Amino acid sequence: MKFIGTDEFYIGSTGISFDHRWYRHNLDLKAQRHKNEIVQNYYNKYGGPLFEIMEEIKISDTSALRAMLLEREQYYLDTLNPKLNVCPTAGSNLGKIYLPFTEDHKRKIGEASKGRIHTEETKKKIGDVHRGKSMSEESRRKMSKSHSSKILTEEHKENISLSTKGKKKGPFSDEHRKNISKSLKGKSTWNKGIPRSEETKAKIRATIRKKKIKNN
Repeated sequence: MKFIGTDEFYIGSTGISFDHRWYRHNLDLKAQRHKNEIVQNYYNKYGGPLFEIMEEIKISDTSALRAMLLEREQYYLDTLNPKLNVCPTAGSNLGKIYLPFTEDHKRKIGEASKGRIHTEETKKKIGDVHRGKSMSEESRRKMSKSHSSKILTEEHKENISLSTKGKKKGPFSDEHRKNISKSLKGKSTWNKGIPRSEETKAKIRATIRKKKIKNN
């Protein structure tokens, strides 16, 4: 697949008819849903692509044909190094190149996720997937660095406040406390070594004063 006005091209293989493959590519490109984002971007900029058959293989055995197609596709990927292919391995997503999300894409994802509530079953599945996993020190350091430079907007702060309002925290059972203690043993907090701002210190002091007045 090649676009007029550029020397870049895309290489693929198909075990179905060429006409059907060509039809599917064009259909997805016109509908702005092509799985290859680079090809989609080139289509949007240069228009419809040209298709060319580089090699035709005729084998009656389906599994043998599939194996040969992947072998030849990989040969062309390695020798021609096409810039429009996001997967360097034929028939696999291994090493796939993902383009960064645009602001519009991020906004659409946010709107689609707004108001979504996980069922208890979904929450359990998510918990089961992450249970027992621990982050490496390198991951913790990167997370700490990303948090230290993050500035929340007033709207974001308000949303966080509203989401936690009315939620009861604890009291934790002895077993729960033991599990928390065990999971944190030997680990440093994400904000270790990050100096607190004067504003944060003032807020902490104000919170402590309120608690003392309430207890008295």
